[in-house]
Amino acid sequence: MAAWLTTIEPGKVKNIRVRDRVIQFQNECDDVLWQHWTDSYSVSPRTDDAEALAQISKRSDREPLLIRAVRLVVERGVTFPEVYKIMNMYAGTRHLRNMTVEQVNEAFGFTERVLLGGDTDGDWAEIERNRAALFEDMIQLPLAGLVHPRLLSK
Repeated sequence: MAAWLTTIEPGKVKNIRVRDRVIQFQNECDDVLWQHWTDSYSVSPRTDDAEALAQISKRSDREPLLIRAVRLVVERGVTFPEVYKIMNMYAGTRHLRNMTVEQVNEAFGFTERVLLGGDTDGDWAEIERNRAALFEDMIQLPLAGLVHPRLLSK
């Protein structure tokens, strides 16, 4: 039904109050689609949580993290899906586009440590804790150097 409302010609709606609501709905749909395709995120403009809206990362916020992903692929021979999975697990999210700005910064710091060889067992334990929380699994004790050996090697 919602998609059907986008096909209504507002000028043909006689009741002015209904016409205004149709226009409002169509404009909101347009805005959400525009956000999704240009910023790779979408949030209802009707939300009351302004703070949550302000924390959502935009593509431009995630760009340095994506550059780090390329460096890990090139310098460590890891595949993009592996790198993205590790970054998401470190941040505690299922998708990069769901990261807050703070999570992007934390994941960036982690990838920088990996590239410089300064990642710790604590980093990998954080990944395991977040993975368990996201997928409701039991936490497995991290095996130092065996989680992703290609990321640890130089």
